[in-house]
Amino acid sequence: MTSAQPLTDLVLWLRFVFGSAVVLWLPGFLLAGRHLRNRPLPARIVLSSGIGMFLLALFAQFTSFFATGVRPVQFLPVAVLAAAWLGSTEMGRGLATGLDADEPSEPWLSPALVVAFAIGLACLIVGFGDFVVPPTTHDAANHAFMTLRISETGTVLASAVFGPPHGVPDLPYAMGTHASASMIAQVSGLAPYVSVWFMGLVAASLLPVSLSILWSEWRVPAAAVALGGLFVAVNAFVPSRMLWWGLFATAVGLVLVPVLALLLERFWSSASVEAGVVAGLATGSLMLIHGSEVPTAGLAALATIALKRSPPSLNLWGWAAFFATAIASGWYFLARVVPAYLSGGIGSGQEYVESLATAILRTLQATGESPLLQGLALFSLAIGLIVRRTRVLALATLSIALVITLLAVFRDPISGLITTPYYRQPERVRYLLVFFVPPLMGCGLMWGWERVRAETWPALVRWGVLVAGILVLVAPDLPGIVQGYEDKDGFAPFSRDDFRHAQQIATIVGPDEWIVNPFFDGSSWAMHVSGRRFLVPTGWRLTDERGRGNQRLVRLFAQDLEIDRLDEHFHYVYVSDLRTGPAQGFKRPRLDRDERFEAVAVGEHSTLYRAIRS
Repeated sequence: MTSAQPLTDLVLWLRFVFGSAVVLWLPGFLLAGRHLRNRPLPARIVLSSGIGMFLLALFAQFTSFFATGVRPVQFLPVAVLAAAWLGSTEMGRGLATGLDADEPSEPWLSPALVVAFAIGLACLIVGFGDFVVPPTTHDAANHAFMTLRISETGTVLASAVFGPPHGVPDLPYAMGTHASASMIAQVSGLAPYVSVWFMGLVAASLLPVSLSILWSEWRVPAAAVALGGLFVAVNAFVPSRMLWWGLFATAVGLVLVPVLALLLERFWSSASVEAGVVAGLATGSLMLIHGSEVPTAGLAALATIALKRSPPSLNLWGWAAFFATAIASGWYFLARVVPAYLSGGIGSGQEYVESLATAILRTLQATGESPLLQGLALFSLAIGLIVRRTRVLALATLSIALVITLLAVFRDPISGLITTPYYRQPERVRYLLVFFVPPLMGCGLMWGWERVRAETWPALVRWGVLVAGILVLVAPDLPGIVQGYEDKDGFAPFSRDDFRHAQQIATIVGPDEWIVNPFFDGSSWAMHVSGRRFLVPTGWRLTDERGRGNQRLVRLFAQDLEIDRLDEHFHYVYVSDLRTGPAQGFKRPRLDRDERFEAVAVGEHSTLYRAIRS
């Protein structure tokens, strides 16, 4: 199920919420969430859903040995029954204890986090409300393609997902995120591309809630936690900029970082075999969901250990259990993905070189576009270095900023090695600042607030000044965030008319007939709406089982428009005027003049042609 404007369709949102609750939240709640007592309600929902996603990613990967696993009838009975049973044992209660806070949260923290979530989601809906599909024809289209193929094959087995009729990409990919999106789509009836799009948007909106879990562990005062969540919600860099490019898996991975960080810190302190198994499974699962965030979770765990001064436990059996389960559960990522990327999948990053002034400015802008927010960030960093309880956060911020500067300006080997999990891209490394700068800003604001003496200022005036100050800080960036989303319409080359046109294609093209199309136009999205096979379904170059790359086939077809040189299943050609890259050699006027092609469905921006084969 889909619509021409998914983000403004309430029915689609209700279906997504239902599917997410059944697939992710319910297993996690039964396993550990029902025992959580001290976390705010939004945080308990995030923790339960995160555990559910860990479970699904592991289940999908292990059952891929049998080319199965990603079907509701296969996963849900096993997950629900096993979670209900394990949740009633000491293991389930121990897991919940490891994730819960030591003391109950302030009662007003829950509504404050809901407000931060609502602000972020509202900006997304307003900014992307007119979009038919997400930007771009690269990352977003790739995520949508994998989600669709998992829904069709019922497995994350790479040879099935990238099997006939499409082919394999140049690099392997772990598909834990897409398994969850596919399962939600199957349970809710949503189109797979809508499911993975919504998942990325909701994950980005939930980032303030997720980070609040970590900040509470860092003993950040509740008021500063609430303010930090608000600063994340209105940050024009992260998470909002990730959604310009369709980095859905990145958003999901960042939300799961605090969950894994808590489990790692608890394991560090106890090193029991049970804690080692749980932390190892969660580590391996995050590798399958978005492996780049495993080092991020390690960094967050180290910050937690430093702030809580947690002594290590040296139980060798516990450490052996941790490494064994982490390696076993993350084997696909470690054995297939990592070697492929290290052997050439990650570039040198020379194209991202910045001047020193540019690097400093962009890092400062990651704290907010408004000069007031940037000023607060610098002030809070200075205060953070002075105040003992926030010194670790301030030092972590400075360390990340130093690595970013070295990477962006000098491309030295050490910073390049450290940032390899982040593709050696300064912008991706700047995402890490969201873990440390917002709570510092919250603490800095509260530091100043505490020095406004109650005996000097009436209570009403003090609170009025605080509220006005917060509005002055957060309001200026909101229009820019929305505008940033709206300006990406050129990266989503698929209009409402194209949507209707794609629906028409489904009535013309038979299930066994395939369509020739170029790269980087709206055709990859027309595939999702029409349900028909396209030569180019994604931004990746795909190579079929006979070693034929679809990029080469497109170039060959563009030379003389000879359909007979392609597989006998190809009977149609789809061309769109809307694209994010240069035309691949054939446009609508050229096919209109060629007698070998008959226009059978003409839209405002696109045409479907029937090809006459010899």
